[in-house]
This record gives sequence, C-alpha cells and structure tokens, in this order.
Amino acid sequence: MIAMLKIKDLNLTVHHQQILQKMTIDFQPGNVYGIIGPTGLGKPRCSNQFLASLDMPEQ
Repeated sequence: MIAMLKIKDLNLTVHHQQILQKMTIDFQPGNVYGIIGPTGLGKPRCSNQFLASLDMPEQ
C-alpha cells in the first residue's frame, strides 16, 4: 500500500534529552494514529515537529 504521508529521519530533543532519533513512519490512508506518553515527555513538540517537516504549498 502506498503511504499517504511519510516522515523520514525525524529527530527531536526535549530539555537536552534526545526523544526521537532518525524516526521514520509511513501513514496509511484510513488509519488513525496517536502520540501517547507521560506528562512532560514532549508530545506537543513531537506533533509540531511532524507538522513542521511537511512541505506545505504557499497560499
């Protein structure tokens, strides 16, 4: 199946601690994805990093 969205080699550091290192994920159409973890782990930063990695067309 062809990925609807692919994120490749994503890195994320929160409070001088590396949370993600070269994470690659394919998002498939029709699936639901979520980010879970304890408080303070950087879930909003992770989702913001995902969005920042997208090539969005200028409006």
